[in-house]
Amino acid sequence: KVRPGVTIGLVPCAVGGSPIDTWMPGALDPATKTHPWDDTMKRARAALAVGTLKGILWHQGESDCKPDLAPAYETKLHDLVARFREELKAPEVPFLAGQMGKFPDNPWTPQIVTVDQVHQDLPKHIKATAFVPAEGLKHKGDKIHFDSDSYRELGRRCAAAFLKMAPR
Repeated sequence: KVRPGVTIGLVPCAVGGSPIDTWMPGALDPATKTHPWDDTMKRARAALAVGTLKGILWHQGESDCKPDLAPAYETKLHDLVARFREELKAPEVPFLAGQMGKFPDNPWTPQIVTVDQVHQDLPKHIKATAFVPAEGLKHKGDKIHFDSDSYRELGRRCAAAFLKMAPR
């Protein structure tokens, strides 16, 4: 509605339950037997042949909320943003980090708080990034994934954050 005539295409590349370490070139995600980074680059390059990259949505982190992984998450996320931008030849493409589900019936551990703070602080450290809050959204019963209405609301929040930072 904000930009009539513009077609938005999403390139789905999510790999459920994947820790950030599986988002390295050549890395295998054992749970899904996929290569998240490599598969994403193939899909993104195919999309770029017929479109223009305008933003990257990142909604991941739960698998890194462990005592041995959370402390290193910031360095790894900053590296990931740089790799996305370098590989896709888009040095200033907006990168939006969506907040993990924050549900009253599923209290956060200190490690979840650590990873969430990395997402929240991203705009303080890397230009053309945004944090998209998930406050008030509901899960679908599993205490991890949003229900349909909440996913749509998260999408609206991502769009609003993108429009605040993206050039016309």
